[in-house]
Amino acid sequence: MSKQISFFFFSLLFSFSSATDSDPYLLQSSSLPTLDDGSGDVDDRLLPTIGNGHVATNAFSDTAHINGVYNGRLGESHRARIRSVHASELDIQGCQDPTRTYSLAMDKGLVLEDVECTHLDVSVRLTTYAHASLDRLLVTELSFDRAGNDQGQESVTVARTDLSGEKSQDFEEATVATEGNTT
Repeated sequence: MSKQISFFFFSLLFSFSSATDSDPYLLQSSSLPTLDDGSGDVDDRLLPTIGNGHVATNAFSDTAHINGVYNGRLGESHRARIRSVHASELDIQGCQDPTRTYSLAMDKGLVLEDVECTHLDVSVRLTTYAHASLDRLLVTELSFDRAGNDQGQESVTVARTDLSGEKSQDFEEATVATEGNTT
């Protein structure tokens, strides 16, 4: 059922784009859908849901939800908002004209954002998915590729801007210390 819902949302998003010839389950676009009000803000309603039945978020959204977690009393109850740490924006510093491609791999349940910079021979991929067997886990993978050899090439910095939004009104956030780490 979740693949059908994701397909529905992405079919709206990619109404001008179709599956690639080599992979009929891959939808791609060079931009995200924006609101009709002229603000240029992304229309979250048209983005696919990434979830596994326990935890879910919309792609590129600052909000996540967990099954059965609500806040409020009586008629004021609502699904509790949790800040999503998966919302981010990538920037290859020094790249004058990056090429962005947004993809939905429907057969694998992956949302991908590719950023390429041809004059630096650099590409970065952000892959987000809900883990299939660890149902309390949303995953974001960042991969970096540089064509050619590294001899004589300048270093490249990839900046990740956190777009997790403001703190949730439904939870108090706390820092938890573990052995040698603070998270």
